[in-house]
Amino acid sequence: MWWLILFFIGGILMGNQLKAHSTLIKGCSIFSEICVYCLLFILGYLVGTMPNIKSNILSLGTDAIILSLCAIAGSILLTLPLERYLR
Repeated sequence: MWWLILFFIGGILMGNQLKAHSTLIKGCSIFSEICVYCLLFILGYLVGTMPNIKSNILSLGTDAIILSLCAIAGSILLTLPLERYLR
């Protein structure tokens, strides 16, 4: 866990020092996007190879939608009083 935090802090420090190099930042952005697409592809592949997940995809999808809607509703309900307080 500590190595993850150290990498994050190292990235912040490096980004602060290299913020003037826009070509490097653009290259890192493209590389990060490619990595995210690869991870999503691998995740989809792994889900597709698990028979117990494929057979329960409808119930898992329903649970995911309910969880997402509850998270959105909770965010809205907590943001409204905060917005009124900050005005």
